[in-house]
Amino acid sequence: MHTVIADECIGCKLCLPPCPVDCIAMVATGKTLTRSERKRRAERTRSRYSARLARLERERSQQMAAARAKDRRRKKQATIERVMQRARQRLR
Repeated sequence: MHTVIADECIGCKLCLPPCPVDCIAMVATGKTLTRSERKRRAERTRSRYSARLARLERERSQQMAAARAKDRRRKKQATIERVMQRARQRLR
């Protein structure tokens, strides 16, 4: 279950389009934030977003490295198999 953390909401409405069940409604809370509070929340949100982008990039790099390693192993196994085939043919 997904939830919106009301204390972290800055009212940007970016959560509305990706909501899979269209259950988010923007409602006025009656709470007015000062300019400095809005700025602090926006900075915290930007920081969290940057951390997320860094995590996604790190995961993508790890997946690519794993795919390259798997490809190298596959090529190595194919080479070994070819060498073994030639050795078997020579022994006949």
